[in-house]
Amino acid sequence: MKKMQKMIAVLFSVAMCAAMAVPAFAAETDTARNEEQETVMPRAIVYEEINIPGDGKFYKITDDFEMPAKSRVSFQGTWSPAYARLEFRLYAHSTGNGAYVMLTSGREGGLDATAASVYSLYARSVDNVKVTGEVRYLYEDSDKDGYTNNLRSRIWVKGQVNDDWSYTGMLQNVQDFKDNVGNEDDIDFQRAYVEGKIGGLNVLAGRYNAFFANGNIYDTRADGIEVSYGDKVKLTGYVGKGTDGTLGFLNGAKETFGNYAGGEVSADLAKGLNLAAGYINVKDIGDIEDAENAIWHAGLTYTAGDVTLSGMYLKGDADGAAEFGSTGAKLDDDGYVFGLAYKGAEAAEVNSWGIWANYYNQGGQTYLAHTTDANTFDNDGFKGYGVGVNYTFAKNIVGTVAYYDTENKLNSKDDDKIIWTDLTFTF
Repeated sequence: MKKMQKMIAVLFSVAMCAAMAVPAFAAETDTARNEEQETVMPRAIVYEEINIPGDGKFYKITDDFEMPAKSRVSFQGTWSPAYARLEFRLYAHSTGNGAYVMLTSGREGGLDATAASVYSLYARSVDNVKVTGEVRYLYEDSDKDGYTNNLRSRIWVKGQVNDDWSYTGMLQNVQDFKDNVGNEDDIDFQRAYVEGKIGGLNVLAGRYNAFFANGNIYDTRADGIEVSYGDKVKLTGYVGKGTDGTLGFLNGAKETFGNYAGGEVSADLAKGLNLAAGYINVKDIGDIEDAENAIWHAGLTYTAGDVTLSGMYLKGDADGAAEFGSTGAKLDDDGYVFGLAYKGAEAAEVNSWGIWANYYNQGGQTYLAHTTDANTFDNDGFKGYGVGVNYTFAKNIVGTVAYYDTENKLNSKDDDKIIWTDLTFTF
């Protein structure tokens, strides 16, 4: 019995290695007694508890075993002389998740180190499901529409399906401090999508935030699928249905951005210089059968150190009701955007900051749901500028102040000036 206790103590103090031999075990049990097994001492050990440095890289415990950084694991071992099996179960203390590592024998009744093999090689140090959040306080003052004062809360849930696929969902609540109608109880399921790989293709499918032409055509939710391939030269194709939005230019039509299909190619032409060009065709805008639009775009982005310059040209080709604005006048069919940015606030880096400026001149046929926070006049077309600054006050606390001055391209007397301020907390 003392010999059995000694062996158990050894098993709890040793760990996996590339080559390992275990002393023969002979003790009285309820199953078997084998006193003639050859004794082979372990060739190498690691500690019962292992703390791996948290620099985000992978570290090998043996030649065949890898664990993510920040892992904290313990080893539990069981020995069965009847089946000649030594089994370890690895636990990540923070989550309870684990993987099995098993050494099997080539000889009955004993463990042969030369025949040992390792299975289920990976153990995770974090849960398969991660929950993160974002809270943004916004105060916006518009000359035309008055002020906005709200708190937007978002909860993100991401689950790792396997090594190649994951699922992401997002819940959102917006509390409007201008009213007292109890909207703090309204929680919307804003995102639900999977992303992963099929061969060399990257796939994104479900309800996600579509971002076309750097947001100058579309930047909001969509139900669809995107497939991309490549790195320095990247091809992307997408198809789907735009989600609800404000379509004042269709004079009260059902609020939907229609069904779309398109693609984009981007390429790194030189160090810091990128070219992107693409096309999107949108049909049944506002659920109106003949309301459709086809928009082309091409843009250059150049980055030198902390400075980024960008420019984009867009050309629309609308038909039916989508060809006319809220006043009944025909919408302009071309547009361009120029941008200049220096640095940018990083949530993880205290005191980081950035400034930016954009100039817009886009006809109503060149966008559907623009990324800007400026007034775009119900897709009548707009021109003007925006400037802004952002700053990280503390880790995961970022503030933004921006100013926009734009006017309606169909009516120059219809203009708006907006002061935008927000404070965003992430966790």
